[in-house]
Amino acid sequence: METKDSPTTRAFSSLISMIGSPPLNGAGTVQSATLSSVAEEKEPPSQLELRPSLATIYPMFIVLNGIVFLFAIPINSFLLIKTLTTFETRNSRVLQFLVNAALCDLFKLIFVMPITLANLLLQNFVFGSFLCYVLPMLQVFPIHVSIFNYAGLTYDRYQGIRYPDKRNVPVMVFTISSWILALCSVLPYTGFITYIDLEQLRGPQYQNLGLCFIHVQKTIEDYLSTLIH
Repeated sequence: METKDSPTTRAFSSLISMIGSPPLNGAGTVQSATLSSVAEEKEPPSQLELRPSLATIYPMFIVLNGIVFLFAIPINSFLLIKTLTTFETRNSRVLQFLVNAALCDLFKLIFVMPITLANLLLQNFVFGSFLCYVLPMLQVFPIHVSIFNYAGLTYDRYQGIRYPDKRNVPVMVFTISSWILALCSVLPYTGFITYIDLEQLRGPQYQNLGLCFIHVQKTIEDYLSTLIH
């Protein structure tokens, strides 16, 4: 066991002081083991270690998320296919925007919700450096898509009411633009994420364990500047 004055501990302390805050926890952010648990623990942590604060209620999270996952995906998929195969959809611009919103919801259900639940329940970050950088973007990417999609719907309805005889922009242009703009909005996240591989610092007993820091809150001006430029 290393003491609190060891080089590894000092390295972690320097990193945390540079970031300005400890690793963020909870839904919507990437969680990680805290500095104290890494520096003071006598034995290597388990890769799949349940968060202590959720030890008694974690089944509720699994059941509720499982219900949403099992029912929302087939129902959403059925309604999406049903809408796409109807003749009215081809003539209704509003329905076409709603199809894009449904696709966005399916993206959240399939790619975001399962890994976010696992990330919420586990004490240690076991998903590696790739998901450390990708997961925060995945969690907010559908939100940006929805915002741009409904903004396009609002603009399209305004144009239809204000200029009924004017040819409207194809809905597909709004759809593709919403996904591209959302991607551009989340890409700067990678510059505000730091991943530390504990295996390289502490040895092979820490295989597949790491610390994942997100520090957007302390540098929000830089983040907005990145988006603008």
